[in-house]
Amino acid sequence: MSARPHLLLTPGPTPLHPAAREALGRDLLGHMDPEVFALNREIQRDLRTLYGAPEGTFTALLAGTGSLGMEAGFANLVEPGDRVVVGVNGSFGARMAEMAERHGARVRRVTASPGEPLRPDDVAAQVDGARLVAVVHGETSTGVLNPLPEIAAAISGSGALLSVDAVTTAGMQPFDMAGLGADYVYTGSQKCLSAPPGVAPVAVSERALARHAARRSPPALWYADFAGLRDYWEAQSYHHTVPVNLHFALHAALRAALAEGLTARQARAAAVG
Repeated sequence: MSARPHLLLTPGPTPLHPAAREALGRDLLGHMDPEVFALNREIQRDLRTLYGAPEGTFTALLAGTGSLGMEAGFANLVEPGDRVVVGVNGSFGARMAEMAERHGARVRRVTASPGEPLRPDDVAAQVDGARLVAVVHGETSTGVLNPLPEIAAAISGSGALLSVDAVTTAGMQPFDMAGLGADYVYTGSQKCLSAPPGVAPVAVSERALARHAARRSPPALWYADFAGLRDYWEAQSYHHTVPVNLHFALHAALRAALAEGLTARQARAAAVG
């Protein structure tokens, strides 16, 4: 293999932040080590800052990429027969709709042409009776930023949970989970945070946790069941073996992003773009 460095110019993975690269090389610790649990608590706190999440929001890392973050939302918050509204104006919106259907939802697709943003009024027109509305904030496949605040305002008061794919936005611009009234938000470590792929930072509102607790049956996806994740992240009991060194790297990259400041990172991304 060539010793020349590779220059990545993709939406993700992005080049590793130097702090993440250094942290990735730390000696391995066991996933039940007290030092790892202490680090996890710092990650949870920093994720609440990243997402602008209110107190009571459950934050964690899923042991998988952003697509696991996507599927975990449908697996935990949707039951067979539930009406779900999905915004589709690119490949990742289409992926959300397929995942929701695989988990038994009756999906209403709200579409816009690739390259065009979703229209909030179109989403609002379909929300009646819906249990969940799912929207991609920044559609990676086309580069379109959907009008998330306007969509959130349009469905406010409907009773539907709001799930947001923030894979290409969280970490590179301010995100206001509390102000939006969002209930489930996820991103990928390898996008704006410049950490290695393999963990998906998620935030789950108290309202979403209550929806999960009221399920008629357990989620079909055991691996990312919110109950099991909370056992590990909050009760510090064994659930599955987490990728500890990816936690080290994500922690370092997240700290670097917050130290630079999300508003400053937004301005830097705009200038580069």
